[in-house]
Amino acid sequence: MRTRSLPLAEVPEEFGPTGEYSVHLTEHFRIVWGPDTPSGSLLWGPSSDPDIPVWVASLSQYLEDAYAIQVSEGFPPAYGSDTYYLDVYVANTGLTVSGTNISLGVNYYAYTNIDTVYDVAYFVYNTIDSQNALKATAAHELFHAVQRATGYPWDDEVAIPYYRWLREQWWLESTATWAEEITFPEVNDYFGYISYFLSNPEESISYNGGLENSLRVYGAAIFPGYLWLNEGGYGGAGEHPGSDLIRVVFENAYSLGVETAIDSYLRSSIDYTLEDAVTEFWALVTHPEDFWPDGFHYSVPTYVATVKSVPAEFMPSSSMIPDRLGANLYRVKRTELPYVIDFAPESSDLRGWTMTVSCGGDSSYDDFNPAALPLAVNPCAGDYTYVSFVNISNSPESYAVGFGKEVDYPITSTGGGGGGGGCFIEALMR
Repeated sequence: MRTRSLPLAEVPEEFGPTGEYSVHLTEHFRIVWGPDTPSGSLLWGPSSDPDIPVWVASLSQYLEDAYAIQVSEGFPPAYGSDTYYLDVYVANTGLTVSGTNISLGVNYYAYTNIDTVYDVAYFVYNTIDSQNALKATAAHELFHAVQRATGYPWDDEVAIPYYRWLREQWWLESTATWAEEITFPEVNDYFGYISYFLSNPEESISYNGGLENSLRVYGAAIFPGYLWLNEGGYGGAGEHPGSDLIRVVFENAYSLGVETAIDSYLRSSIDYTLEDAVTEFWALVTHPEDFWPDGFHYSVPTYVATVKSVPAEFMPSSSMIPDRLGANLYRVKRTELPYVIDFAPESSDLRGWTMTVSCGGDSSYDDFNPAALPLAVNPCAGDYTYVSFVNISNSPESYAVGFGKEVDYPITSTGGGGGGGGCFIEALMR
């Protein structure tokens, strides 16, 4: 018999809801809301059960569906759910829990927290007025509780100090966002976040966006999405191999660190390195419509330049120089081919760089060792040839690149083309 994390009646005020509230129990969840539900919203009208609003009935179903699907993919049950109900508190409804009125700002959908007294996850939801957003949020927030169940203690500020949290937050949020796609692929909520990631490909994949681009970590979902779609290794019966990758990375992330855990999995399963995977990833996002199942819905990445005539040479500004595992992307008009590409890093050490070339309208790419440059490139059938330079070293470095000419670093002018295009997990933002 499943017990409750917070008893329904006669509980000490510091441990549970008080005052006027309503409760709906499902197999794994206990949804609690107050008396001040949104007026005029059809979602807060009665469902087939007159005592249960449509919103609560819908969330109950989405959470149970997400729970079943994520377990079927080989992920562990959400943290604490083997012993307790997982509580869901609906904010901004006049609900009081532990003596505190439960509220949440209008810019946030929900967040996940860990009850350290009972060792169980619980959730705080806003009154989301969209069935699709409610469904995506159910999958996303539940997956944060799954992440905790793998052994990665994201809620422990001693085990995961702030400096490490800044470095690894992207993996927690990006995989939770991709879990929406694994769980409810018809929703496609992650489409809306991709532009925040592809707007600055020069930043490391682990960059959390800072205050100016805090939604970037959600747009980074396309990287675990790429791993899930392309690089999964083993996988159990009925389990997608990519789900095995995400689960095993989380199981090892606390002891190894996220990047090392990804690298270790790739090396053992497909004889790939993290640098290999990142190089391929940036090749695939230069023109995502040709490489991704949903690529036509993705935003266009920011290109350092669109080369409209050759010869042309470029030396990116300091703000555009790629950080570790970041990339600079270029595209060249087909009418300017064939041409020669040359590349000259500031240090003259080419070991810290990888390079890919691909054709618009084609779902293949070629990767090259920059030491092989200058390289002659033949015409593509599509309108553009796409080129990526990926920094796989540990620090940023300037460089010069030439299209249709050989270059040395530094160059004195540029030409051609133009730019394109803690205690709780961070609340999922709208």
